Amino acid sequence: MAEIFNIFSVLRIESDEVTTHSRFIAELLNPKGVHGLENQFLELFIKTLGIKTKLDTNNCTVSVEAYQGKVTETTDGSIDILVR
Repeated sequence: MAEIFNIFSVLRIESDEVTTHSRFIAELLNPKGVHGLENQFLELFIKTLGIKTKLDTNNCTVSVEAYQGKVTETTDGSIDILVR
């Protein structure tokens, strides 16, 4: 049953993507996050996705709702989570 556990369902905030989901995930990915685990979550995320990189994850910044350009018919002008 653990594979269907959803913390957002437990907290009854399944549909509040911008103010909860993205911020929560971004905080975990942030090597300077208050979780105190430095780059461990970001490293695991990159490894899980199978990305080969020489990125210095200790110096990455993580942004939520980062502006990426004008709103169009196919884009909303921002990206949910941006890792630089």
